[in-house]
Amino acid sequence: MINRLLILTLFVALPLKSAELSSKDILAKNNGAVVQIIVNGEFHGTGFIISKDGLIATANHVITTKESGYTEASKKIEVRIPNSPRLHFARPAIPITTTSKVHDVAILRVEVIDLPCVELGELSEVEQGNSVTVIGFVPGLNQSLLLTGIVSAKTEDVTVIDKQAYRSRIAIFEIPVRGGVSGSPIFSNATGRVVGVVTTKVYGISQQLDETLSKLNSVGEVTMVGSTGASVGINKTLAGLIGTLEENLVSGLGSAVNISYVKEMKAEAEKAKK
Repeated sequence: MINRLLILTLFVALPLKSAELSSKDILAKNNGAVVQIIVNGEFHGTGFIISKDGLIATANHVITTKESGYTEASKKIEVRIPNSPRLHFARPAIPITTTSKVHDVAILRVEVIDLPCVELGELSEVEQGNSVTVIGFVPGLNQSLLLTGIVSAKTEDVTVIDKQAYRSRIAIFEIPVRGGVSGSPIFSNATGRVVGVVTTKVYGISQQLDETLSKLNSVGEVTMVGSTGASVGINKTLAGLIGTLEENLVSGLGSAVNISYVKEMKAEAEKAKK
């Protein structure tokens, strides 16, 4: 009898493992807090609301100009908030710095209050093999996309600016991504909290495409050797095709930068407003 009581006591004392949230549950809770970023009248990417008084996180390259090396914000930035009848003007909540470019994170502010917002977590909440969910948008589709997969790896990404190397903590995930999903929140299915910002990099491939595109653009036109000897823009055509491929590539791998960078910039934005 004593042995039976002991076994029963041990069984009751064991902690129960919390059930993992479904991606559908995460969507239902957070869909209203995921927004579209419109730049100069065109859809550029995804963002997500991180405070009820109008702070929105997104990828830095979504709202900055390529001509400035992604260090200057575009002239006209607007946000389409779910269930809102109009676009809302947005501006950078804090100045864009080297940190913004290195970690590819930007914080916008819209003059709207009482907004739904996501819950921010930590990248440490997910490990290799854990389930994750992404909510984002793509061009031409006003309805959000629900994307699910697993964490393939956690590592560091190195960005070199002015010969200085900077490191960012990232998660590589197995989810098909493409242009437009940049700036989306990636959620842990275990906690339902945001653990990273999607950068839409095809890990190990995007850099190769960029380098090839740059080389082709630098060479320009190539002269065909033949009966006509005509000069044709072969390299420019190839560069255009590669650019289109890079823009629309559907890959099995993407990457997300650590949400801690968003938390740091959010704190700066809140301090700046006071």
